[in-house]
Amino acid sequence: MVETFERSRIPETEVAQIVGHGKKGLTYRVCSPNGLTIRQKQELVELLRLPT
Repeated sequence: MVETFERSRIPETEVAQIVGHGKKGLTYRVCSPNGLTIRQKQELVELLRLPT
């Protein structure tokens, strides 16, 4: 899954929130502790395509 996000050039800070990893860096971790909205996370997950 992470590989798919990387190949789609999704920023690491967004991928981290989808896969359950902590945010890197002080700026996002402290100043934006809630991160992405549920809708934004849904949009990222919808980018995933399962192999056929």
